[in-house]
Amino acid sequence: MAHAILPGAAVAYLLSGLSLVGLTIGGVVAGLIVAFSGSLISSMSWRPDGRALAMANAKGGITVFRVRS
Repeated sequence: MAHAILPGAAVAYLLSGLSLVGLTIGGVVAGLIVAFSGSLISSMSWRPDGRALAMANAKGGITVFRVRS
């Protein structure tokens, strides 16, 4: 889950700078989104739980970097 919060912290940094509250909220929201989407992917497919979480996490990170560049 440590890598799951990075996209949320990056978005929060872009929106609020180095605000501790903003970075915390961004990380928590991103972590929850990755956890729920990983659970959804895992329940809807034959993939193991670890691979489903990796897919959800990678998708979030790629989205943030594509929007920024």
